[in-house]
Amino acid sequence: AATIYSYIKNIPTVVDIKDLWPDIFWDKPKISNLKKLILQIIFTPYIFYASIIATFATYITGPTIELADFFTSKYKIKFISAIFNKKHPKTFASPIVPPTETSKININLNKKINPEKCLKIFFLGSLMSVYDFKTVSESLKLLESKNVCYKLNIAGEGGNAEEIKNIFKDLRNVEFLGWITREKAIKIANNSHLGIAPYKNMLNYELNLVNKYIDYMSLGLPVLSPLKGHIYSLIKKNKIGFNYESQNFVNLAEVLIKASKSHEKMSSMSKNAYKLFLNKYNYQKVYGNLVKKLENL
Repeated sequence: AATIYSYIKNIPTVVDIKDLWPDIFWDKPKISNLKKLILQIIFTPYIFYASIIATFATYITGPTIELADFFTSKYKIKFISAIFNKKHPKTFASPIVPPTETSKININLNKKINPEKCLKIFFLGSLMSVYDFKTVSESLKLLESKNVCYKLNIAGEGGNAEEIKNIFKDLRNVEFLGWITREKAIKIANNSHLGIAPYKNMLNYELNLVNKYIDYMSLGLPVLSPLKGHIYSLIKKNKIGFNYESQNFVNLAEVLIKASKSHEKMSSMSKNAYKLFLNKYNYQKVYGNLVKKLENL
């Protein structure tokens, strides 16, 4: 309603899309066509709202330009736009970034611990069903069979915590820390080589730049990701980590072994990740750019 009112009154409207809503409800691996159809019927009002926004908004923004463009192209009602002579909404990116640090922090970008002696991996976040920890577990079992030393620290809690803990029950070098403070996260990150984000390959995450990746960059951690799309290109272009094949534990194990033998490369990736965070994803930069963008509308 606000979008239509603004259009009628010729007031520029900016709508911020953070997830593919309502697609996120049926954007799931192995969902049946029948279940998908039922969900789409249930969420018909939200599909209608999305269509109104994509048709009448002046600007649509999201964590990535790909997400904003996808939402706009999918939900814009072309014949209504033609009737009202409505121009296609302009899109721009506005990433979700962590708040500015309230105190000085010391990020260790020169990893003194040789990953070949023991590769240290860090997961920080809510323990939810959107992650594929089964592939991670199987890859670590393969490392153990090859006598490759590793340590995985998992910090966080969530609705799937017990299920995830059960996945790793037979692995001796996986530790669950629960929720931890920012200070402790920095301390662990300073003694880690990689930050892993084992998302399931869903369109919402492929088009998105979820804050977990930016969190890892802010900690100077190279990113380990199975996602295609935006983050895949970001990792490859900026040399800030490793991509691995979704649901392929053998490939993940190969990537981890490769990482463990790349001490200098890992240090370089760590510096690249932190530099990218400072130059593109820190709070002051993102907020400042967004303010300038809104002021010039």
